[in-house]
Amino acid sequence: MAMFNFVHSVSFSRKTFENPFTSAYRARMREERLNRKNVKLVREFLTQRKKQQAECSNELAYLKQQRKVRSMDKVTYDRLRRVLLLSHEMKRFEMLDLVTSQSAKKN
Repeated sequence: MAMFNFVHSVSFSRKTFENPFTSAYRARMREERLNRKNVKLVREFLTQRKKQQAECSNELAYLKQQRKVRSMDKVTYDRLRRVLLLSHEMKRFEMLDLVTSQSAKKN
């Protein structure tokens, strides 16, 4: 499971408000707003990841079909499969960076 580095973290300002209830309410609202942004970020990542997994499984099915028809030998199949999985892993990390950087730009 990948670790998520959330762009939005909860930090409280050093401002002191006269009314303690107002400060608690503002802090809570800010925390809820940031949590919604984090949920949106995770959902966006998961939808993109789902698309990538479907693409990867389609490409793996094509490789298996080519191997079954014997248009490639076992060594070539293993090498292409390994390259395919590594390239999709790199795309996943790039996508995670892209999603987090887009989220940071929106703020």
